[in-house]
Amino acid sequence: MTDEDRRRFEDLVATFATDGWRHFIEEFSDVASSLDTIQGVNDERTLDRNKGKLDTLNILLTYEDAVRRALDESDI
Repeated sequence: MTDEDRRRFEDLVATFATDGWRHFIEEFSDVASSLDTIQGVNDERTLDRNKGKLDTLNILLTYEDAVRRALDESDI
């Protein structure tokens, strides 16, 4: 990992420690929970759309773990 990459990851870790990040994750966790149900899904198109939304939200919600894992693995 380059010094620039390490600084970027460390900046991200600092971001994850903020109240703003915590609020962001809470909000999108609530959105994901509301989509993760078949209630209100009346057709295949809606199901596919909700699946796409959940996939995108999952990327956001697991981003912190992915960054921390990459940073940890770079120390090996």
